Parts: sequence; structure tokens; C-alpha cells
Amino acid sequence: MRPLLTARLVVGLLTAAFSWTFAVGASAQGGTPTLLTANAGSDQTVDEGDSVSLSGSGAAPGGAPLSYAWSQTGGAPAVTLAGATTATPSFTAPNLKSNATLTFTLTVTAAGASATDTVDVTINADDDGLRARAGPDQTVDAGDVVTLSGSGWDPEGDPVNYAWSQTGGSPTVTLTGASTATPSFTAPNVTANVTLTFKLDVTAGRDGASDWVDVTVRADNDAPTADAGTDQTVASGASVSLSGSGSDPEGETLSYAWSQTAGSPTVTLTGATTATPSFT
Repeated sequence: MRPLLTARLVVGLLTAAFSWTFAVGASAQGGTPTLLTANAGSDQTVDEGDSVSLSGSGAAPGGAPLSYAWSQTGGAPAVTLAGATTATPSFTAPNLKSNATLTFTLTVTAAGASATDTVDVTINADDDGLRARAGPDQTVDAGDVVTLSGSGWDPEGDPVNYAWSQTGGSPTVTLTGASTATPSFTAPNVTANVTLTFKLDVTAGRDGASDWVDVTVRADNDAPTADAGTDQTVASGASVSLSGSGSDPEGETLSYAWSQTAGSPTVTLTGATTATPSFT
């Protein structure tokens, strides 16, 4: 209720009484605001990744049109406000290493005047899981150069470290760049198809994560090599020993077979199925 005040004016012997009314606070007769106001809404507490909506409002004398402008005036990291020139902008709460409070200021403007208010949004940090990816399984041929395709990501933004190791399959291979995301090795020669398993360990701070990848190496049948030794010159009637050798890329067992393919007379080889036969 508006207060009614009464005053008395005395002029000479004439006394007159009159009264008037006035508004107290922000409203005059009829409920129209007499002061421009801004309200940034209630403080909030949210979690990482939440969609946060700010709830502002304003009022102006005579119902003058209002314009809104929001800005972040405190806290880190800085966020992007969608709808910063509306009463109710929004943003996504960022990933944090520890709890943080962000402060936002609302400026309401009408008829050349402005009013401001602030609101705090507290974001609760969580311990997001570190991620490790060892890449897709692969099938390669013996002798191929193989590159593993790992990756790691820490939602908290800590630097990521990599460590690869072979945890299964034979033979053991040597990884070049085992402390990088993408090490490589040469697929070994094998007598049968084999599957080699590799483990990727990703660490960031005190957190760690692991993933595994399989590489299947297909065997091929590479030809062995043969070496009949050096040429010799001997005297008639001398005992002659031939010195042969051989090797196989897959490591398979070798067999030997000697034969005389030229010259006369024909001699008899002793141990013709060994590496080192002889004759007289």
C-alpha cells in the first residue's frame, strides 16, 4: 500500500490542508518500475560435460525495451557462451583437473541506461578415464615392414606417454620407436603363419590405460641358398673333399645332393648327400 502523507500550510490567518502520495521502492502508481534492474539468476553447481543454462532477467521503467549482454568475468578456463545477447545463454561445462568457479556478468541496457548483476557457476571435476587405442589388427607377409598405429588421449589434458611391448607369438621382433605412438618392425620369415600380439601402455600423470593388437604374419616359401665352395686344383690320385653349405630364410632343415655334371672320367662321390662329399 502506498503511504499517504498529509501536510498543513498556514498563511496568515488562513489555514489550508492538502495531501499527496508518492511511491516507495521501485514501483510507482500502477506498478511500473522506476529503476532499471538486472538479475543474473541463482548460483549453480554442475558437473563436467553438463549443458549449463544461465537464467537472466531485467526490468525497465515504463516497459522500455531491454537488451542483454553476458560475459565471463572470472574463473578459468574461458568458455564460449551460446546466445550471449539473450537472457538465457548456455555453455558446456569444461573438463577440469580440479573444481573451478566461473563468474558471469549480465548487463541489461534500456533507454541509454544499464544495470549489471553476476552469477557463479561451480564445476565439479571428475577423474575422467585415460584412453588407449592400439589400432586395428593386421595381416602381413613375411619381410613386410609393419607399422603399428596407436593413440592415447587424456580428457584432463595431461601429456600422454607411450610404451609398446610384444606379449605373444614367436619369434620375438624388435620394435623401432617403442616409446612412440607408431612403432615399426620387419615381419620375420616363418615356416607357418604366426600371430604376434603387441600391448600398448598409455600413461598420463598417475593414470594408465592399455590396449592390445594382433599382427598375423603369413609364411612364404623362400628358396634356400647353396654354396658349393671354392674351385680346387689337385694332383692325380689325391683325395679331394668338396666343401658345400646352404641356408634357408625360414630356418627349415636342409638336404644336400651332389652330382658330377661335367668332365671325364666320372668319379664316385663318397657322401654325395652330405655337405662335404669326397672322391679320389
